[in-house]
Amino acid sequence: MNIVVHPAWRQPLKTFCLVVYLVLASWTLGAALLAPMLSISSFAAALAVLAILMLMLRAWFVPTRYRIDDAGIEVRDWRTRHFSWDRFRGWRRERNGFYLSPFSNPARFDNCRGLFIVLGNFVVSSSPCAEGASVDAKFVALLQERIGEPVAPAR
Repeated sequence: MNIVVHPAWRQPLKTFCLVVYLVLASWTLGAALLAPMLSISSFAAALAVLAILMLMLRAWFVPTRYRIDDAGIEVRDWRTRHFSWDRFRGWRRERNGFYLSPFSNPARFDNCRGLFIVLGNFVVSSSPCAEGASVDAKFVALLQERIGEPVAPAR
């Protein structure tokens, strides 16, 4: 199963508001803080701050591709990562996707070690998908087959 997720494409109004906010914030931070300290022009400082902020939010602006097969999960965004099914012991459904955990029971630092797969309203395309079945439903069936039943979130 191949899935392409692109939040910026699926929510253009939020993306527009985010870009406006980033431009205003970078201009303010660049002109007020960075330019006087480094003795550079306000425009150059604003561009530097904007570049840093865009890098921090690249998951929103760059599409993420998931390839899910018998070997595991391949995640492609600005880099390519491979995860085998052996790595995961538990999973749970979250608001915007699924979280795959290396632990069978919830742990305090679980979020630092697992993999969050963004799905839901952010899916741009998927193939192949069974007729009448959503990507989420097909992914849940695959997770139940490979990992087992979902675990409760840690408190």
